[in-house]
Amino acid sequence: MKLSQIENILDPIILERGEGYRENGHILSINEIKPRVYHAEVEGSEFYDVEIQLGSRGEVIYTLCDCPYDKGPICKHAAAVLLEIRDDFFSNSKVQSIPKNQSAPKKTVADQLSKLSKDELITLIINFSNEIEEVEQALCLKIY
Repeated sequence: MKLSQIENILDPIILERGEGYRENGHILSINEIKPRVYHAEVEGSEFYDVEIQLGSRGEVIYTLCDCPYDKGPICKHAAAVLLEIRDDFFSNSKVQSIPKNQSAPKKTVADQLSKLSKDELITLIINFSNEIEEVEQALCLKIY
């Protein structure tokens, strides 16, 4: 599938939902981590990591998303990122990274955290403390 053909190939419902996610500012970041390999963070019911690799001629080599969607090859999160890459990256010939949707209001970390339940916050903190030793140390200082 070529980026220029995604409207003709994606499931119309997934395409519509991906467009909605993109237009409503759910794409938090997109970075080119290697040549033609992009990593994005997309806000859905949780925060999802999306990875997309493109070929040298704009063909989609693969898409990965850590959401639980299993009804097709591309979920709405990946569809949103594909649309953003296609429209913003290639039309503007950007090289380093693509900023999040400029028309959406900027969401702060506090705004995003305030939407999470207590259990989601606890899980998030545990995951961070397992990955980053400084987080665990800071938490230990706060507890004692």
